[in-house]
Amino acid sequence: MDTTKPLMYVGHRFLDDHTEKRTTRNRSATLPPGPIFPEDQGEFQSNLKWRRFKASLFYGSLIFSVATAVLLLCLLLMELTLQGAFWLDWQFITSFPSRFPERAGIWSAIWGSVWVIT
Repeated sequence: MDTTKPLMYVGHRFLDDHTEKRTTRNRSATLPPGPIFPEDQGEFQSNLKWRRFKASLFYGSLIFSVATAVLLLCLLLMELTLQGAFWLDWQFITSFPSRFPERAGIWSAIWGSVWVIT
């Protein structure tokens, strides 16, 4: 290596005047021609299969988790609907709140929600 020429330190390499100037999105950078670090390509390729396997394993566990959560939510809503359907009648919807459970209703809550929304 000739030490009389000005050298630029990039990463772990010194670059001389024979390198080409490439433009990146934000600024121009001095990079060697061709692949940046060709000796690292073998290591990159050997890890590629392992990383893809780990990514697919993560994706599969993600899909399983989301499907389980959605299934449990559907089961919970179905159970709630089946148990609560017998308690819903027109009198419950059109009555005002009362201290007596058999006369209690949700009419004022429905109109309050409509009023707040509009």
